Amino acid sequence: MLSWTADGKALLLSAQSRDYFLARLEFDGKSSTLLNRGRAQWIGPNCPSPDGRRLAFSLQTFEDNAWLLENF
Repeated sequence: MLSWTADGKALLLSAQSRDYFLARLEFDGKSSTLLNRGRAQWIGPNCPSPDGRRLAFSLQTFEDNAWLLENF
């Protein structure tokens, strides 16, 4: 999911390659990872505030449990 920064100088990207991450892509070729949550937490669409000071996004976690029962 892509969204513009408040000043219009970069894009914010919520994506997945190997991990789920949130990145900032500037038009001069620079990029920076703002948040990398690995494989266990999906990062959803992002929404920057109009003043550019905050960024809202959704985060979904995945958990697994394994149980071993004996003599039941």
